Amino acid sequence: MISGRGGCTIHHVLERIKAKYVLVTIGSNGGNTEDNLSELVEYILLQGSIPILNNIPCNESGTQQEANRLIPNSEKIGNLKL
Repeated sequence: MISGRGGCTIHHVLERIKAKYVLVTIGSNGGNTEDNLSELVEYILLQGSIPILNNIPCNESGTQQEANRLIPNSEKIGNLKL
């Protein structure tokens, strides 16, 4: 398990570690779009891993709402069991 270690991307981690499940929390680093999320899910699936997509917890400003809407609206993600 890798947790809280910066300096690498999911692509680098998946090359080294063949995880059965990959936990994805979108929206915490900005720049997240439906295309980016779909691409990430596709990549995880191609690596033979199962993506687990988390919503961002609620906050006072409500900024998590837009990012959380990406999960069920993505065409690629729509084919996954959530």
